[in-house]
Amino acid sequence: MLNFDTSELRNVIRDELESRRLSAGPGDYAYEKGSHEGRLYGTTGAANLYAELGFDFGDFEARRTWCERINRFQTADGIF
Repeated sequence: MLNFDTSELRNVIRDELESRRLSAGPGDYAYEKGSHEGRLYGTTGAANLYAELGFDFGDFEARRTWCERINRFQTADGIF
């Protein structure tokens, strides 16, 4: 079995995520670099990368904030 060190990849992705961060709040990411607008794809894309690469989502309150931020994109008819 081939061992693969993902630390460099994880660092590059973490740096990219930080460049898209809109605020210090959990899950507050822009979809496009340089954008000042939070969008569904920025937040859910960051959540996917956090989960896939084992990044820490934070404590219970931080995880709740991630969920609330994503759910805010849902319209009254249930569509995201």
